[in-house]
Amino acid sequence: MRATIWLRAFAMTFFSAAAAFAQTAAPASPNMKSSVSAVYAAPDRDFLDRVFQTCTAQTELAEQAAQNARSNKVIEFGLRQIQDSSKVNYELEAIAEKENVSPPQGLSAQQRSAKDQIANLHGAEFDKAYMADVVSQYEDEIAEFKDAGLRAHNPELQTWARKTLLILESQLQEAIKLAAYVNSAQSTPS
Repeated sequence: MRATIWLRAFAMTFFSAAAAFAQTAAPASPNMKSSVSAVYAAPDRDFLDRVFQTCTAQTELAEQAAQNARSNKVIEFGLRQIQDSSKVNYELEAIAEKENVSPPQGLSAQQRSAKDQIANLHGAEFDKAYMADVVSQYEDEIAEFKDAGLRAHNPELQTWARKTLLILESQLQEAIKLAAYVNSAQSTPS
């Protein structure tokens, strides 16, 4: 019980600090485009858009885990996912900035719907749905990163996709193990 309170307090502090940092960040330069620059080939632009949106969706849902999850392991996983998504986003923004590219605003309609559906759950139901969603997202991301690692037109983006792919594959294995744990813990009476 004490660990849960501490984790939730840590999560809320972390989210408050992240929100404060985001509000003080420098605004985008006036010459930034509202979508991905025409410098990138269409497949690269699409990949960039999807990665930016996926990082945002993962972060928003992971923040919800701090409030709605039952399992401390799920809360801890969510906190790590926030850190990992922030790192991916930071690296991707550095690549995009070189090409005068700005991330898309908000989530896709499908991502928003999935997030809202899971965010309305609590306790063990949340844990199960959240981890199932995380596994599905990682599987989709891995397929996209494999493709970008082979076919991206921008060499820096291609190298970054290959490097990040290794991290995603490791995170998928961790998510699969945690999803199995959550599912088995839910099926046993408390």
